[in-house]
Amino acid sequence: MNDTEILDIQEEDKIVPSGSQFRPWIRLWARLFDIALIKVIMFWLLSVAYIPILVHSDIMIRYLAQGLIVTLIFVFIETYALFRWSTTPGKALLKCRIKKTDHTKLTLTECRNRSFTVWSRGLACGLPFISILTIFASYNDLKNHGTTFWDEKNDTYIEHQNLNDGRGVVAYIVLIAVFYFALRLP
Repeated sequence: MNDTEILDIQEEDKIVPSGSQFRPWIRLWARLFDIALIKVIMFWLLSVAYIPILVHSDIMIRYLAQGLIVTLIFVFIETYALFRWSTTPGKALLKCRIKKTDHTKLTLTECRNRSFTVWSRGLACGLPFISILTIFASYNDLKNHGTTFWDEKNDTYIEHQNLNDGRGVVAYIVLIAVFYFALRLP
């Protein structure tokens, strides 16, 4: 066992679920934070690139393209993050971790399948307006059945920990800052 594997095991041992495990708003804010963060980073990195559809098209085409591109890129980033750390930046900030129902980490294929299912069924491929309907339907699934379609399909669940006051304030400030910058992008 190398040092990285030992560190991974020690880090996982520190995460102990606490409080209510039914937190649909935390799940939503974590997902929106991750997508906004990717949008900010992506447009910062591509600020020198000339992408006609993102610059010179009418506003509706631009929003459709951004929604599709940003959320699709996030699928691959989320897949890696879930495989490596069982969490994403937004989930880590809000103290959430994805596990299989047998309490083990997901394989790379399971992470990919879950991420694509969330993207297609939970976020409607990032299409504005339609994604609001799918997010609402997913909320209802979670509320009525205790799980989402993608968690049930992939045999996964989310462990939550309570946020202490300091962490909650920091999370709130970071969420607002990232959303502010994401909304200011063209």
